[in-house]
Amino acid sequence: MEIEKVEQFVRAHANPDFRYENNEEAPFVRLAKKVSEAKGVVISTGGIFVKGHQPFNDNFGIGYPSYREIPSDMAANMLSRYHEHYDHTNAIKDINCVFPIERMRELQAGGLIGSLAETFYSFMGYLTVTYPAKEDHSTRSSQEIASRKCGFCYIGSSLTDMPTNGQVARVLEEKGIATVTLSLMRDVSERVKAPRTVLLKFPFGSPLGKPGDIETQTTVLKTALSALEKIDTAGTIIEPKIRY
Repeated sequence: MEIEKVEQFVRAHANPDFRYENNEEAPFVRLAKKVSEAKGVVISTGGIFVKGHQPFNDNFGIGYPSYREIPSDMAANMLSRYHEHYDHTNAIKDINCVFPIERMRELQAGGLIGSLAETFYSFMGYLTVTYPAKEDHSTRSSQEIASRKCGFCYIGSSLTDMPTNGQVARVLEEKGIATVTLSLMRDVSERVKAPRTVLLKFPFGSPLGKPGDIETQTTVLKTALSALEKIDTAGTIIEPKIRY
């Protein structure tokens, strides 16, 4: 998907002033502890919410800038999603395709992650007016994450929400929390410049792999967590050879 075509579509249908951010540099903080000793938190931009709670809405193409809190011990079958801009087919079958709540718990149980925050977070990443999410809600969520003494954050993707991913990552990094962002669009990642990015050639709506493919989902997460420790240059994008 060409970035110019996305911009043209959004300007024609939602916000005539829409432009992707174009940052020259990225904030960067090194991990204070190894992942196996640190507390981690998950942020999704897939519009995930707890069933029975207020869902997201599209606001006539503008998007929804706020976020939802999700207990990290929540059963996967109690989660739903609202996001009009990616295919939900696989997420309906397995929420871990977009929100790896079970895979993260397994990695923590296996000792790869020191501990998990009590609360994970989700935005609805499709935003054509990004200021509220970047300046208000990202800041507020980052303050909550910092107050819970989290050492790192994994930020997942779904489709055209890569700008939101990168923006949230940049705010968190400025607060002293190391981040790694999953991306499906190189041109957007190069423009937004998240601190650390793992780029995959996976279908939109399935950034971690196919439904029930625990091995691939786990491999993606292990690769992302390894990147947290190994990447030492701000704005680095790696493209691992992981097959969908």
